[in-house]
Order: sequence, then C-alpha cells, then structure tokens
Amino acid sequence: MAIDSSIPGLPYKRIMPGSTTWPQQLNSIPNPPQELWCIGNTSLLNSHSVAIVGAREATDTGKKLALRLSHDLTAEEGYPIVSGLAAGIDAHAHSGTIAAEGFTIAVLVDIQLETITPAVHRRFARSIVECGGLLVSENKPGSTQGHDSAWWHEAFKARDRIITGLSFCTIPVQAKLKSGTAATINHARRQGRLVRAPIFDPRDTATNGELYAGIQAAIRPEEWFNPWTLEGMSRFICELGEARRATYARYPKVGVE
Repeated sequence: MAIDSSIPGLPYKRIMPGSTTWPQQLNSIPNPPQELWCIGNTSLLNSHSVAIVGAREATDTGKKLALRLSHDLTAEEGYPIVSGLAAGIDAHAHSGTIAAEGFTIAVLVDIQLETITPAVHRRFARSIVECGGLLVSENKPGSTQGHDSAWWHEAFKARDRIITGLSFCTIPVQAKLKSGTAATINHARRQGRLVRAPIFDPRDTATNGELYAGIQAAIRPEEWFNPWTLEGMSRFICELGEARRATYARYPKVGVE
C-alpha cells in the first residue's frame, strides 16, 4: 500500500507481516510490530544492519566516535547503520554513514516530517531518503499528533525495540543512568542481539561523568571493545563478521538482494 507522503515523489509504504519486504528478523522479537510504515529504500529492512545509539547531550568525543564508527563500518564493511534520528549520537551515526556514501535507517515514532523532533532534523530526514536510506515507524503517519508527553515517552521506548530488532549488533555510545539508551541495550539482549560498547578514550580529559556512568552501569565486562587501536578494531570487526553469519543462519532472507 502506498499513499502520498510529505516528500514529493516518495510515497508512504505500508508493509505487513508476510510480505516480501517484511523484515523477518522482527518476527522473533518480543511484541513485534503489526505493521511498518516507510519512506525510502525498503530493501534495507532485510539488510545486515548495525545500530549505533546514545545520548542526546553527548560530548564532542562521543559525537566524533559515533561519526567515525558509522563511517568506517559502512565504508569498510558495508553495514547499513540504524539509529533514531535524535540529536547527539544518533545524528552523528546517520551522518557518518551518509558521508561514507552508504545507507542508513532512521526508526521513528512517526515518519510524517512535520512530527519529527528536533525540527531541524526534518531536512535531515529528507536527506536520508534522498541518499538511498529509509525512514520507518510502526505508527501510521500523522496518527501520533495530539498525544501528551507521557504517550510519547512510552512510544519512544517502544520504538527502540525496532531499532535493535532490525540490527544484529547494537553499539551504545554514551548514556545517562536509566536512559533510553540503557533501555535499548536491554531490548537488544532480550532479542538475542550482540551488544558491544566502545571503551572510553583514555586521552579524553573532558569527559561527562554522568554520560560515562550510564554506559558503565549498563554494559557487561565482555561487551566492551577498544576502538582506539588497530588491534581492537580488528577484533571487533571479526566479531561482527561472526555475528553476521549467525544472523544469516537464523534468517536466510536477511542480506539477500
């Protein structure tokens, strides 16, 4: 089903379970969505994707790391990057992929441009689609208008399970205690997805203790990787490759054009 969207020439697409473009990896997650509304390249729904998420009030170090990780994972390994188009880490994750001429997926509460916050990201959302990426939501476009802040808070938490569900690995970069990022990490674990977090830059003396404390509380000892050395990144890339092959074994359609 396709209806006109607020991006001229690019209609909304409604995708239902059982259709050829439905992401089969969502079928196995707790409380899977009943439908998906999309603008853009729906073939990305069945790609080997990596999620990069984190704090809106991120430090410059965190933003630069999100940008570099997304760029390198796209440019060197071809992974599409999934995030939530929020300010801070999310925005830099999307930007790094676009800079590498790759494809990124923004999972939103509502894909109607007028509902996207912050408002400055509405043009950004259009750019994601124009660069071959995808906007996706489980809610019908425009149906979220008129709800109060409590509804939106729950909707964002529900959205996060789709970010991790579409991805075989989730990388959190900076988070406060009891934050949305911490909840996203828990979604990934419940879904049987890989969780890996970058260790903090030992040279960074201008850190935000609250942001680092949130990640330290959420991440298990075996879930850290070192993005600051060639050896550390090489090990991480190898681990991603193994997780990708395991994903293909579970969902043979994923990654197939």
